[in-house]
Amino acid sequence: MVRDDEFTRPVPTGSRSGELLFAALVASFCIIYLLYYPASYSIKDESATLRLSYALAHGTIYLERVGLTTGLTINGHAVSLYSPFHAALLAGCLFSNWRLGFAVTAMFFLLGAFTVRGMLKRDALSSGWCILYFLNPGALYYSQTLMAAIPSASMGLLGVALLTRQSPRVVLGGLALGCAVLLHPWMGLFALVFSTVWLLENSGTVVIERALRLALGAMPAVALLTIYNYFTTGSPLRYAYWVLGHQHNFKGAQIASFVPFYLISLAIFPLGGLAILSPRWAKGWAIPAASAATLVMASLYYYRDGLNLQSPDIRHLIAGAIPGQRFLLPVSFVACVPAARWIDSILSKLPLQLEYLAAGLTGVFFIGGFWTLSAVHQNYLRAHATVQRALDSDVPNDAHVVVLSDLAVHFENGCKELAPVYKIWHCVDEIDPKSDTSSNFPRAYVMWAAAPGSRAPARWFAGRYYRLIQVRSSVWKADLWLGAPIGIHGFSQTASRTGPS
Repeated sequence: MVRDDEFTRPVPTGSRSGELLFAALVASFCIIYLLYYPASYSIKDESATLRLSYALAHGTIYLERVGLTTGLTINGHAVSLYSPFHAALLAGCLFSNWRLGFAVTAMFFLLGAFTVRGMLKRDALSSGWCILYFLNPGALYYSQTLMAAIPSASMGLLGVALLTRQSPRVVLGGLALGCAVLLHPWMGLFALVFSTVWLLENSGTVVIERALRLALGAMPAVALLTIYNYFTTGSPLRYAYWVLGHQHNFKGAQIASFVPFYLISLAIFPLGGLAILSPRWAKGWAIPAASAATLVMASLYYYRDGLNLQSPDIRHLIAGAIPGQRFLLPVSFVACVPAARWIDSILSKLPLQLEYLAAGLTGVFFIGGFWTLSAVHQNYLRAHATVQRALDSDVPNDAHVVVLSDLAVHFENGCKELAPVYKIWHCVDEIDPKSDTSSNFPRAYVMWAAAPGSRAPARWFAGRYYRLIQVRSSVWKADLWLGAPIGIHGFSQTASRTGPS
């Protein structure tokens, strides 16, 4: 006899306590997200996506046609490395308020949550096990960005959910997996391996039938991607990443250190996530095979989140050490249900009181953790917004900006501040700050980032009017010196400014 208790054992689909916990998790996520709605973007990838969104909003995929010069030059056009289909989701926001794009990412996160809930209910498991999904710090962090990690992983999860039903929705599953690949090419291997193994697990003529229906569902995505490739690279089979040579970054010199890290990451977020590699708990070989392939690919790739933050500061050590990495997000999302099956089987004999206590404590832990993460992240984003507002105030449209920095950590890729959400600026970054001087760029604005209390270098600000922008937060502190072009007396606004050096 099954008791109506929820959370740590198989229960009737409509059990109340798990539904209440799920509703509390969703409500808490929405409230905290709105309270700490992202003040700005901060990552170079977000800036590049906004540039492509700006171009798409103006009816073109070629960046130079809207005055943007950053990008990969292919066949005489400036082409973005990032997905035009993800950028298209944000393009409409640029006509009203570009920051609405963050809400788009949040909605995909919630789509993933409801998908996990649906998969749990199919197994007669408690909706409360969705706590495994909500306790992934990597997913929570990327839900507050404009990056494609959450949208693509959510669509991959939806595709898996549609195909693993007792009566699979094959066409819709193929469409969802195709959309996941459109949103981020990283999902290609996961979708291909999962689909192939899932088909092979069928028998008889149903394999051919389902293969055709799966191909039919994926056809729109394949057609869109090949058309885009043709107009950007000249070949339907060549993607911009391939032209750049990004595929050569999968060398695997670090695989011995990355594999253990990613396995630990998957074991913790979600808790028990390694169950995804077991055909027993994943109910077949398709999910384990796709997950293992993604894990290997991530381990072969040269980069891991946080490794660019080379600093003894404990905050940057944490940024590179916390599991829940974006390259494993599709696996972490899908792993929630196998993990719930495994843990539920272990805890099925717990007393009711302990089950309710565990549910309450994990819910409180999520609220406290997400609140803290959001507050710290918002503090960091407000510092970036300070820089962006200063540029918008002082640097006119269509101006060139030389971006220099003494900050190896905080201001890496300084041109990321120049996304066209306010104005179009042209970033000048292929320079040697030690050998070049201000006179080499007389008509450009100069922005120099340094540690608080530093002085602007004379060789870059001689003969220029300039001002100091102080960026202060508990997460990021810097002094930014902004200099006007030589011969321009002051800035575009009337506020007081520092005189010429």
